[in-house]
Amino acid sequence: MSPRTSDSLPLIRRNTASPEEIDAYNKHCTDSTKASCIMVSTMSSKLQKMFDKSWACEINEKLHKIFANGQRQECLGVLKALKKC
Repeated sequence: MSPRTSDSLPLIRRNTASPEEIDAYNKHCTDSTKASCIMVSTMSSKLQKMFDKSWACEINEKLHKIFANGQRQECLGVLKALKKC
């Protein structure tokens, strides 16, 4: 994966940023790319295609949206079953 821009990771202005800010930004991009690669490599091929060009934080948010509703339904079913006991 190559570095890409996102709403969650804005580009810095290299002509006005300090060397420390540039180094920190580059490290953040590298770390985020590594995390994204690890996350995508552990997914099914269908999910890999969905998240191939996404940052780790975007993957996390989208997966939460996709699976949160099912998780709530499962918890509700468990609570209803416990209530019947």
